[in-house]
Amino acid sequence: MKPNKKNNPKNKSDNASRKFIIIRFLSVFAILISLYYLSVSSGWFDSAIMAYAHSAAKASSWILLVLGEDASSKAEILTSSRYSLVVGVGCEGSEPMAMFLSALIAFPFAWRLKLRGILVGAAVLYFLNLFRIVGLYYSGIYYPDIFNMLHTEIFPIVFIFIAMILWIIWLQWASGKIKAQAV
Repeated sequence: MKPNKKNNPKNKSDNASRKFIIIRFLSVFAILISLYYLSVSSGWFDSAIMAYAHSAAKASSWILLVLGEDASSKAEILTSSRYSLVVGVGCEGSEPMAMFLSALIAFPFAWRLKLRGILVGAAVLYFLNLFRIVGLYYSGIYYPDIFNMLHTEIFPIVFIFIAMILWIIWLQWASGKIKAQAV
């Protein structure tokens, strides 16, 4: 006769613990991402978001200079003799960054593991966003008919997907570190 796993008190305790972890993660994630959206919609952190947008425009102009463009930036405006675009609020890439950081912070792992994920993940997302901006610049020059679709539909979905993949990679890495320490 097989043991009944449903009536095993250890399984019930493990299931309750897993449910608590999932509910806690989802609750903390929802609170953190809601705070992000509230701060963006209320303008609380406009200066910080605009500073982020300015740095993205400036760094993107440097990349374009390396690629042979006569690009420059002033505040959030990226311009050249061939094309100009504004890296404004909502276009600066902070939303996928906020999703990634919220998921990472919400997960119940030690802060030393979270800190590594925050540093590496934020840097990766920031640099990928620069290439997204450069891609939009070139699409505005060579494919203006699809610029809006790339800007409002394709790149946001891809960028959020990349943020999710980065979080999963961090989760696997951190889980491996925890398992290695347990041995």
